[in-house]
Amino acid sequence: MFNGKNSDNILDQALAKCQNAFVATFFFAFAVNVLMISVPLYSLQVYDRVISSGSIDTLVNLTIVMIGIFVALNLLQAVRSFTLIRIGEWLDKALSPVFFANSVASSAIRPGSGSSQSLRDLNAVRGFLTSAGINTLFDAPWTFVYIIVIFMIHPSLGILSVFGGLFLFGMALLNAYATNDTLKQANEYSMKSLNLAEIATRNAESIEAMGMMSAIVRNWHKMSDRALDLQSIASNRNGIISAFTKFIRLVLQIAVTGLGAYYVLRNEMTSGGLIASSTLIGRALSPFEASIEVWKSLTSAWQSYKRLKDSLVKTPSRHDSMSLPVPHGKLSVESVFFAPPVVVTPQQQQQGNNPVKQTLRGVTFALEAGDILAIVGPSAAGKSSLAKLITGVWKPLSGTVRLDGADVYTWNRDDFGKHVGYMPQGVELFSGTVKDNIARMDTDALPEDIVAAAKMAGVHEMILRLPNGYETDIGIAGTALSAGQRQRVGLARAYFGDPKFVVLDEPNANLDESGDAALVQALINAKSRHITTIIISHRPAILANVDKILVLNEGMVTAFGPRDDVMAKFAQRPQPVPVSQPAIAGSRPNS
Repeated sequence: MFNGKNSDNILDQALAKCQNAFVATFFFAFAVNVLMISVPLYSLQVYDRVISSGSIDTLVNLTIVMIGIFVALNLLQAVRSFTLIRIGEWLDKALSPVFFANSVASSAIRPGSGSSQSLRDLNAVRGFLTSAGINTLFDAPWTFVYIIVIFMIHPSLGILSVFGGLFLFGMALLNAYATNDTLKQANEYSMKSLNLAEIATRNAESIEAMGMMSAIVRNWHKMSDRALDLQSIASNRNGIISAFTKFIRLVLQIAVTGLGAYYVLRNEMTSGGLIASSTLIGRALSPFEASIEVWKSLTSAWQSYKRLKDSLVKTPSRHDSMSLPVPHGKLSVESVFFAPPVVVTPQQQQQGNNPVKQTLRGVTFALEAGDILAIVGPSAAGKSSLAKLITGVWKPLSGTVRLDGADVYTWNRDDFGKHVGYMPQGVELFSGTVKDNIARMDTDALPEDIVAAAKMAGVHEMILRLPNGYETDIGIAGTALSAGQRQRVGLARAYFGDPKFVVLDEPNANLDESGDAALVQALINAKSRHITTIIISHRPAILANVDKILVLNEGMVTAFGPRDDVMAKFAQRPQPVPVSQPAIAGSRPNS
């Protein structure tokens, strides 16, 4: 198994570890093909020695030897198959967790980019390496051995086989040229249609409520049809070239048989040689014909491999670091600049356009352990971006966020999570029970710790009223709960495990009166337990329960300090405190 170190090369590391197994598989192919040569040689001996001599003993002995060879041949093929299966199982166990984590991390850094494409790509690479395609590649070098044997039977037949093989190889290259780009475009459109389907599923309520179904279906249908059209074009070209290649191979086999018969009639070769050469030409040319079919899966696997490598470069796993002492909760944000990751198109690169806009510029402030800070400001001021930087989800372009002096981004994630609670804007719960979600999916969590977190968030009584209390199954992504209930369970999850530092992004966006009261009590409890808390909210009522206020506007800090000082500062200006502005109070939480 891999621990994430040198993750940019982890795929190559895994394949390197399989090198000995692939070498063994190649030697199995060597042995299999050596034994396969015995089949035409058996025919040659029967026709040239047994029939001419009339020796039954020779026939019996040759047949017994061939039966033994067939037993060994099938055993070797079975071992080769089992070896490839084991390689596939090992690769899946070693790499699937890595790419699953990479997919999740990618979604955190670039929302919507993770999905499950990495796992599909890994399956494509693993599928090719453990399929008949890899056997075709290992068998291909033996074409030369078969042709050499044909040369030994008669040089003219060998020359014909060489020209036939070169022609079929040219057809394989033609097939690659005719289908590669088309298949690549088809895969891209197919991925786009799958991504649109995933997005539509997540936004089903909005689609139904606003009558967007027809438009969404039309857009999906365009991409799906384009993918099917391109796949059809590639398949038609492949089918035509494959059919013509098979025709040429059959013509070559007949030509070898006919030419061989001519040489038999001229006493330049034996009947056994004719039968053997007919069998050998089939074995010699079969890899060329198979390569046309294998090329499609090889191309697909290669593209998947490149996407996997690219995903590791774009979202490298964080290097493991040693665990640090339990923090007290002292936070410092030091001259942080940040711009969200964006996809730059080739056209923008050529034109020199830079679509990257910094959302945070020189943000600096510090909190003492136990402080409660409210971050306020208009929509798109950079509040949620700052929350992700503070929790180490994103990395600043420059500057550092430190918790008790340690960089939060380089802090070991598992260790960091033991001391930190986070509640994002859009609370997503996992399929399972209420207790599973509060415990952060830790099946070994103690019941008393789960209840303590629920009480801390003021959600204990609400949970007890659910059909099965803490054991209530909340359905896929918590669909069995209301939006407010999901948010309150998310709040309990943030307080699970006695955190020293908690960040709450719009925690009261979906709460009713009782939920608001529970949130206020949670902040009071956090203050009594000396938990450093940052809360982002558009509701001015929450300001009564904070120690300090930080005002963000266009990515810059316009005010920071004790609550009363900041509010008094804004009260002296013509405009009110930002959180009391109607535009802020009713603005979207995304910022």
